[in-house]
Amino acid sequence: MLRSQVCGAGHAPEGHVIKIPHRALSAAALMGVIDDFIHREGTDYGHRDFSLEEKRAAVRRALDAGTAVVTFDPNSSTTTIVMAADSKQR
Repeated sequence: MLRSQVCGAGHAPEGHVIKIPHRALSAAALMGVIDDFIHREGTDYGHRDFSLEEKRAAVRRALDAGTAVVTFDPNSSTTTIVMAADSKQR
């Protein structure tokens, strides 16, 4: 889906990622990216256990607040979520 929207996909400089507005993704695509982020980040949420829905809601709040962003790496054709402070280093 995103690959066709990215000009020059697969030909970007190494380490270059593209920020994707999370509202530009379909609901299903966004849910998949959020779930991948949750599972990849592990379960270190402190002393309390959070349900999957609570984790999803927290990630959505971070996306809405701009403290997390969706990125696309045209070299690996991967989409992920990174914390906004981390994305500035890329």
